[in-house]
Amino acid sequence: MTKNRDFKQLVRARMAKTGERYSTARAHILAAAAENVAAVASADPVSAHAYNHLFPSVRHVGGQQGDLAAAGNLCVNAGVDGPDGSTLSEAMAFGLAGGVGFLYGVFEYGDTPTLAIVNRNKSMPDEFCAPLFDRLGLDVTVNETSGAKTAAKQLDEAIAAGSSALCTTGSGLLPYLGLVCEAEEAAAPHLVGVIGADDDGNVLIDDRSPVPLTVARADFDAARAANRKAKHRMITVSRPEGYGLNWQAVFSEAIAAGVAGFNTPPVPQFKSNIGLAGLTKWQDLLTSGTKKGWGTVFGEGRRAAIGFTRLYDCIHHAYTAPAAGRPLYADFLEEAAATGHPNADTWRTSAELWRTSGQRWAEVAAVVAAVHPDIARCCEVSDLRAADLDTGSPTPEVMREATVEKAKLIADCDLSAADAAEAHAAIATLVADIVAIETEALGLLS
Repeated sequence: MTKNRDFKQLVRARMAKTGERYSTARAHILAAAAENVAAVASADPVSAHAYNHLFPSVRHVGGQQGDLAAAGNLCVNAGVDGPDGSTLSEAMAFGLAGGVGFLYGVFEYGDTPTLAIVNRNKSMPDEFCAPLFDRLGLDVTVNETSGAKTAAKQLDEAIAAGSSALCTTGSGLLPYLGLVCEAEEAAAPHLVGVIGADDDGNVLIDDRSPVPLTVARADFDAARAANRKAKHRMITVSRPEGYGLNWQAVFSEAIAAGVAGFNTPPVPQFKSNIGLAGLTKWQDLLTSGTKKGWGTVFGEGRRAAIGFTRLYDCIHHAYTAPAAGRPLYADFLEEAAATGHPNADTWRTSAELWRTSGQRWAEVAAVVAAVHPDIARCCEVSDLRAADLDTGSPTPEVMREATVEKAKLIADCDLSAADAAEAHAAIATLVADIVAIETEALGLLS
């Protein structure tokens, strides 16, 4: 892994060379830098302090998606390697968990619409990550309790044993995210890894950052309690005796499950909002003049800004790797094909299609960023917040300022209905391409 002080410089150098946005350039640098944590040598005091207090078993930190990175690194720290003996990659973890998907949802609360597009196989982090442990054949221990004292004791025991753990938290109460939200939003599930503790009562957190994040124990306990549905859920994993995997069988199962899950709704009433049906529905609504069409729901001004900025975040940041996670899934298919599986050639062809789809998703994000200066700034702020998380010591005040700035830009946006409609039409054309490409890609994997 690269030195923390150099990480952002490397990302920005790639941006200058390739023209990529921060999120995309970061993904490439992070993938190239995914080596052993023990190899890190940093002169930065914050990073040095964190690395010196990691559990001895910790071999890797961070990734493109915070929750999946923490779950995958939990497996790595339990001694699981990839099929070629190298560190289990995030692409591998992504594919084994289920890979790409699509869920579309729009809700209105008074005069405020909200947009949710989830580009993974399952929408909730716990549900998405759970199959990863099963497919890797690990022994899984799940601790849940409604009592804060019991939860604290269970975490104390894991820390004393030097055992990495995956914890469900409420994102609004993790200081380093700097979110400003109501109580219900603050409870939104966010999975993180606990990978160390220092003598000052802080825990070291594995999220998306390539550097461990330091959180005061009291703040972390409060974040765990915020998501009441999870009941302070804490997961630890271990390799069973005689551990070994038939990797080709594992890949076959994971890919088949991913294809099935792509078009399978979590509940029957969501059938038209999932997978290829959901993509086609969204394509139609982008240019529809109906009550639920984007010209009505996200027609102009503040409402349009909400739709566009949420769309950008859902493509590059929210529960996804950059470009809707399609390039990361392509990486998984290529890694699986490299094992010599009988379906290797088909998987490689499908991987090329997923990469092409990822390019279309990135083009959708580019349309969003070009529609209005206020929205362009919102996209930039989202990228800057992500960049700040890479420092290993993001300042909560700065992160909150970014959140507040976005909210004000959205509230004050004066985007015209005509300009919004033009962007909606351009996006609809790209989504039509995405539907065709992903239909073919899924067909090859069926």
